[in-house]
Amino acid sequence: MRYRICKQIAALALGLAILSSQCACAMTPQEMLGMLKSQQPDSGTETADAPVRPQNPPPDKNTAPDETVQKAAMYSPSASANPPQSTVSAAGQQSLLSLRDRMSFPQTMFGAAYLGYVDTPFEAGSSQWLQALNPAMVLKYPFMAEIDANHIIGNTGHLYCIVPLDPNASLAINRVCWSVRWNEQARREEITETVYRSESGEPVLLFANLDGVAYEDDTLIHVTDSQGNTCQWYPSFDAMSYLVPCTAESGANLCFDFTEYGWRSADPSLAPWLADGYGGPKAIVLGGDPNASPAGEGWIIQTTANDPVPNTDFSLWLYSNSDTNGSFVLYADRKRADGQGFEQVGTWNGTWSIQTVMDGPSDVAFEMSLITSSPYDYPYDTTNAHLPREVHDIYPVLISPSGMELVIGPGVSGSRLPFMSWDGSPCTLMRVE
Repeated sequence: MRYRICKQIAALALGLAILSSQCACAMTPQEMLGMLKSQQPDSGTETADAPVRPQNPPPDKNTAPDETVQKAAMYSPSASANPPQSTVSAAGQQSLLSLRDRMSFPQTMFGAAYLGYVDTPFEAGSSQWLQALNPAMVLKYPFMAEIDANHIIGNTGHLYCIVPLDPNASLAINRVCWSVRWNEQARREEITETVYRSESGEPVLLFANLDGVAYEDDTLIHVTDSQGNTCQWYPSFDAMSYLVPCTAESGANLCFDFTEYGWRSADPSLAPWLADGYGGPKAIVLGGDPNASPAGEGWIIQTTANDPVPNTDFSLWLYSNSDTNGSFVLYADRKRADGQGFEQVGTWNGTWSIQTVMDGPSDVAFEMSLITSSPYDYPYDTTNAHLPREVHDIYPVLISPSGMELVIGPGVSGSRLPFMSWDGSPCTLMRVE
């Protein structure tokens, strides 16, 4: 404060000196003082208290040192627009803490996940667009749905979630373009716009690869942690459709990829199970070890009164023939109206084959035929009219971490298995112990 007062006094003295030397000047000392005050910072803001912004990132090795960088509209959140992370829900905060703990390796500086492609601008202030885009990831990481508009960069394109490991890290995001000079062979990077800067390490949702091609670099991310370590990364995909790594000179990958690749093509109705740790089973899990005696695994489910085949016990017995296929028998039984035992509804048999996806639903193809059926002794019972005679379809299948629950999702072609509800929504079968 003393330094600032001294500066004002010195400036006033200089002004008075100039005033005395300019006889034609009509400005009084009081007017001169008022002019000097108007040029000073607001009395409630100290220059030393202004937030230190990250300096412009060093140019790429292919960029000339003396090249002029064009700056467009730059977004830098103010304190009021950058709320503390404690404003999120308890579930959101816990999911963020768990993610940072999961990716806490010595070399990691930030985490990134690919969430999908958005071709229509989303509704501001709503998270429904994100939940519709990738419901499983939002369920697993609820903090994503709580990222406010100040931390969403862009509104269409390929969407990434960026999470600095250090909560106090600085994050700068620039749009770039590439050009080739007539007398040079290498591409040259030019920063066209700085779209985001922050020094408080909040997660952001970033739209990049804006031309729709996920392999084209058009965005540059700079991360600097509180220890001064820094890295830069271009969000894009490699030839195998995985996020390109952020590699240090030592060869270490500085980016923790928490993309759930197996979920990208999964039916949205399976999101709750995917977020709860369910994964794709192998053939030996579905049908048992073909070399064991007795072989086979049994799975049971009971339908409800509103299902096409109501209040019926279904038991599915799967047998593995190899690592990819096997046979099965499906039995359907229902209690008799007089309560004296069960009446057989139907029996199906057929074959199945599996394409295992460990980090997502496995695809299981069922080929089945109805071989026996019996009418109930209920008056006006039309159950048999709803028994599918033939089923030929592929179904997404998940197994619980305990191995005791089997979830079967809707058929790719819309075919309904006998124990499924009218809409073909996912159903859960329990392992026979």
